[in-house]
Amino acid sequence: MRLCVGDDWAQDHHDVEVIDAGKVLARRRLPEGVAGIGLLHELIGRFVPADADAEVAVGIETDRGPWVAHARSTTHSAPRAWSITTRSGGWPPG
Repeated sequence: MRLCVGDDWAQDHHDVEVIDAGKVLARRRLPEGVAGIGLLHELIGRFVPADADAEVAVGIETDRGPWVAHARSTTHSAPRAWSITTRSGGWPPG
């Protein structure tokens, strides 16, 4: 399983979409900062079974801020892996 998360970043919020195989699973507006990061984890967790091998690719249109720092510094052990691609890094990842 490979989920893609698109993140349209603004100064005070993130408009995110969670996508699997081209199908939009969820759309949410989440707050900037730690609270929003926690809500993003919860949102993604709804679509990744605990016993499944999955990769979560995050595309975000900025290369700075707490969400980018968190995604770059976080390595989840199996079954979840994260990658991040910023606008300056090109899309799609991998």
